Amino acid sequence: MPTAEVITFNESIKFMESIGKNNLIEHEKAITNYALEKLRKINSVKIIGNPKNKAGVIAFTIKGIHPHDIATILDEDGVAIRAGHHCCQILHEKLNLTATARASIGIYNTKDDIDVLCKAIENCRKIFDLK
Repeated sequence: MPTAEVITFNESIKFMESIGKNNLIEHEKAITNYALEKLRKINSVKIIGNPKNKAGVIAFTIKGIHPHDIATILDEDGVAIRAGHHCCQILHEKLNLTATARASIGIYNTKDDIDVLCKAIENCRKIFDLK
């Protein structure tokens, strides 16, 4: 039996219940909206998708920079994102995208984290000499 997994799953549920489902959702929404607002102001960043009920996941590209390069440079600045197809290769093909970068937002994230993300993206743009 996966005892450690059962115990940690139980503790995760307790943690979420202590914060409250609605509080979790509202926090994620607020930080996601802040991130979208900030990212849209960065020249050459393109947000992929705009669903009506947005979760705390933002897929994006930066014109002229491969998403794997974005992820590598952001990692050097201490920012963890994912790059690739994100289990959606067919969708990427349909959208004519080789890959996307993806930032995920959760209860532990703050507006300061988003500011650090945006600063790291600006650094990435400088490295690739994008205006």
